Amino acid sequence: MLSKNQIKLIKSLESKKNRKREGLFVAEGPKVVGDLLRAGYQPHSIFNTGKCSTFNVQHSTFNVQHSTFNVQCSTFNVTDDELRRISFLQHPQQVLAVFHIPEQPSPINHHPAPISHQPSSISHQPSAISHQPSSINESQIVFRL
Repeated sequence: MLSKNQIKLIKSLESKKNRKREGLFVAEGPKVVGDLLRAGYQPHSIFNTGKCSTFNVQHSTFNVQHSTFNVQCSTFNVTDDELRRISFLQHPQQVLAVFHIPEQPSPINHHPAPISHQPSSISHQPSAISHQPSSINESQIVFRL
């Protein structure tokens, strides 16, 4: 039998804000739960209807593709109705698990090169040679031979 607090916690994990605050997320279905266990995710709790042949609640083991995982978490045998109450899916599968969100690795002290907003050395100004009429008159031009 599920407690009200368990149901409340699982339902609250539908919100990103609550998943981040609690450090937990929900996975549903034997394949997804198995893939996460195989990938090394740490379960917080697992709920099973007993119809999933790869999961044994009594011995806290989960068999995925010929690999057996001993899980160190709370495991619960639930009825179809209880699973339907905590599931986010329209058609719940046999297993629902709550996993710890892995800690993100701290960013390496890598600072990308700063983007320079200074103008480049290529000038986009008009050249010094102008095609505009000059204010020099002909009497100012001196020819030297």
